[in-house]
Amino acid sequence: MPENTITIRTMAPKGATQDQLLVHLQGILSARFATDLAIVNSPGRDGIDAAALAARDPLDGRHFLMTSAYSINYYPAYSEVGYRREDFEPVAAIGAYKFVHVTASANPWRDLGEALAAVRGEKRALRFAGVGEVDLLMMKAMARQAGVAVEFKQTGGPALLASVLAREVDVGVGTGTHQALLQEGKVRVLAQLHAGAERGPGAAPTPKDFGVDVTQENFALLSSRRGSAPEARARSIETLLAALRDPSVDKLIEDRLLMAPALLQGAALEAALAAQREGFVKLRALAG
Repeated sequence: MPENTITIRTMAPKGATQDQLLVHLQGILSARFATDLAIVNSPGRDGIDAAALAARDPLDGRHFLMTSAYSINYYPAYSEVGYRREDFEPVAAIGAYKFVHVTASANPWRDLGEALAAVRGEKRALRFAGVGEVDLLMMKAMARQAGVAVEFKQTGGPALLASVLAREVDVGVGTGTHQALLQEGKVRVLAQLHAGAERGPGAAPTPKDFGVDVTQENFALLSSRRGSAPEARARSIETLLAALRDPSVDKLIEDRLLMAPALLQGAALEAALAAQREGFVKLRALAG
């Protein structure tokens, strides 16, 4: 691989949130830093597939992994996935997802409470689409308070939204790529799952409204394999961080991807990962 090329393997299918971010970064790296970015899309199992493949990528300091933090910070702690959290070194958290629950506008429910009441009245499970297990835990925790079971479909990116629009599921997780459908009036937000969610008249409910005192926090996590060539890794990271500080990245993150702009490193990143792990413990207990 040429020395001016950096490879990032991502959990995202083409067109999903992280893929859009990396395509944008690709242009900045080429124009400003004479660096090529090779994007390897490896979707599957909420980033588990991408991380398992990245655990075998070269240790040349120019190969990186981008997943959500869940892929590294959650799954290895609770199941056998073929890699450990310690196999990777976090580099930076990029943006913060503003998770929401969405439904097709053809459905009559104004919010998640109405959706749960409706399926309970029909004596059936709520059909729910999410990217992975943490999405399911949050939905189960809220549905449990309403006495409703959850039937889970694991999918992501454009395919998840297609399931929502086709009404194959009642509710799906929105992570930003639902924005265009929201503007077109094709989907409706039923609940807001992230910290700092909008409150007040007309705002969608939050987990706390369902007796769940945990929010769903996550971010795009850039990592490298532990043991990567240190000098090349440091040079690659310096270039990537310089590109990520381009003002156009925050604009993309906020306006198109519906994430909160953020770039965390070092102690701030470790604190965010530790807080996330504490949230997992609470959420697993609440989901039952």
